Amino acid sequence: MRISTLIPTKNEEARIGPLLDALRSYGAQEVIVCDGSSTDRTREIAQEKGARVIVETGGLAAQLNAAAREASGEGVFFLSADSTLLCDPYPPIRKALSNPKNVGGGFSLDLGEDIQWKIISLGANFRARRMGLPMGDQGIFLWRDSFLRIGGFRKGPLLPDLDLMDRARDLGRVVILKEKLRSSPRRYEENGLLRNWLANQMLLAAHLQFPDRAPKWAEGLLKRLRRR
Repeated sequence: MRISTLIPTKNEEARIGPLLDALRSYGAQEVIVCDGSSTDRTREIAQEKGARVIVETGGLAAQLNAAAREASGEGVFFLSADSTLLCDPYPPIRKALSNPKNVGGGFSLDLGEDIQWKIISLGANFRARRMGLPMGDQGIFLWRDSFLRIGGFRKGPLLPDLDLMDRARDLGRVVILKEKLRSSPRRYEENGLLRNWLANQMLLAAHLQFPDRAPKWAEGLLKRLRRR
C-alpha cells in the first residue's frame, strides 16, 4: 500500500527540514509539501530535502485538498509541519487501513514530557477515542478514494479536520492508534496554557453546535489564537 504524506506549510523553515529528514529515514514513498505564501525558506528547504512542493494560497483547507489531488498513494497521511515522529508512522497506518472496516484514523496525541502536556494530551486522547474523532495535530489518515468521495476538507466548518473525520465515519470506522505522534505545544506557550485550553474547549463546543458554518465569534477567537 502506497502512502502519500501531505504537509501544509506557512513559514516553517525551522521545522520542515527535521521532519522531512525523519520521514525519509522511515522510507516515505511520496511527500508533498503544499505551501501557503511563505516568506521564509520553507519551499527551498522542502525541495532540498526531496519533497514535492506545490503552492496554494487559499487557506489551510485549500492547501490540504490541493495536496490530496496531487497524491498518487492509495492512502493519504496529513501531517502538521511542527510534528515530531516518535515511531515509524507507516506500519500502523497500513495495518489500520488493511482492516476493511476502517476508513481512516489518527495517532494518539503527545504534546511533550512535562506534566502539563501529559495531562492535556490525556484529555485530548480521551475525547478522540470517546468521540471517534481525531484532530489534525494527531496525524489523520484516510483512503484517498474515501477522502475524494466525501469531498475532502470543507471551507465552512470551524474545525475542518474534525468535520472531515466526522463525514468519513459514514464510510467506515475511524480508529485512534495506540502509537503516539508528538505535536508542538507552541500555541499553548504563545497564548498561555489556560487561555489556549479554554479557547480550544469553546471552539470544540461551537463546532459541535454549528457543524456547517462557524459563528462569527468563534471565527474571531480562532484567528486570535493563530495570530499570537
